[in-house]
Amino acid sequence: MLAWMKRITVRIALIRLRRKRRNREVNLEAAAVSGEAHAIGDHAELQLAVAALPNHLRAVLVLKEIEGYSHGEIGELLGISAGASRVRLLRAIRRLRNTLGSER
Repeated sequence: MLAWMKRITVRIALIRLRRKRRNREVNLEAAAVSGEAHAIGDHAELQLAVAALPNHLRAVLVLKEIEGYSHGEIGELLGISAGASRVRLLRAIRRLRNTLGSER
């Protein structure tokens, strides 16, 4: 009974994260006029790199770094151990560094 409730909670959290991502769109032409084009470009590049991560890595990264959950809470939400959450976060960060570092 608790397992299905956990899955529903995780799905709702992921839906809300996706909704937030869609609401953060910025008109690039307006940003260029205000002199923030470089910062917006970096943000868009990071957003694309995060979107390219596998779901299991992206979920941990978003829950930890954006939503502020602890590894224990993430483990409960995703049905993994806190240690597995730490490992997935490190792997996600490593992939982002490789992706973003290779483009510069």
